[in-house]
Amino acid sequence: MSAEKNNELKKPSTDHSAELLELKLLSPQVLGLRFAVDADYRWEPGQYLWLRWSDETGETRLPYSIASSQIGAGTLELAVSIGGLSAERLKELRNSEFNLSRIKNRAGRFEVSPAEGASIWNRLGREPQQIKSMSLIGIGTGVAPLRAAYQHFHHLAPEAQVHLLHGIRHKEDRLFVDEFEEQARSSSLSYLPTLTQAEQNWQGLRGRVQEHLKQIHHCDAFYICGSRAMTQEIRQLLLEGGVDSEAIVHEGF
Repeated sequence: MSAEKNNELKKPSTDHSAELLELKLLSPQVLGLRFAVDADYRWEPGQYLWLRWSDETGETRLPYSIASSQIGAGTLELAVSIGGLSAERLKELRNSEFNLSRIKNRAGRFEVSPAEGASIWNRLGREPQQIKSMSLIGIGTGVAPLRAAYQHFHHLAPEAQVHLLHGIRHKEDRLFVDEFEEQARSSSLSYLPTLTQAEQNWQGLRGRVQEHLKQIHHCDAFYICGSRAMTQEIRQLLLEGGVDSEAIVHEGF
């Protein structure tokens, strides 16, 4: 979820400089950050990094799942929960007009660790071109690594069918919604947001993602991101529905 992995995870020794190119609100509680990184910086979908910056409150270093594909997008993107930021930073970032230069000056230099963790393709034991259909299932900011996976998969296998099932509370909590809706109109993506606290006029799916697995369980591969309890529950439901365990990759935060 802003894929904050536990701060007790082992920290890598060598960080890379990162230039903040764009910062925007993805939802009332989530910021989108886009960075330019060194040409030799490499990452794969399913990996995460540590982001470090300093300001008047001191140094902050937090882990986040990478939300973009290197080959599909090229720039490094993160989805950051506002709750992880200081009160002063929160006050500034909530402003309707982001002053990027001022934010960069206050934050000082951003640095990112080398990408860590195995890619989803390594964990599945298959290359993207060997997969004809894939389901991406997540809640909240768990959609960030799903987005990276989709961008990478679509770039290498554009004809493959992809289902993206995203669980959030309210309509305004959807992340990357314009992008996903555009892809659903122009490609083989099936975008399925489901709301647990839907407004009365909501015309889409309602309830938890667990309630809608029957719509997406006929796929070659599954990638699940969210809370540990949620990912374990969905994995078990898929197994009970006849999905092979080797076809499931799950990431719990």
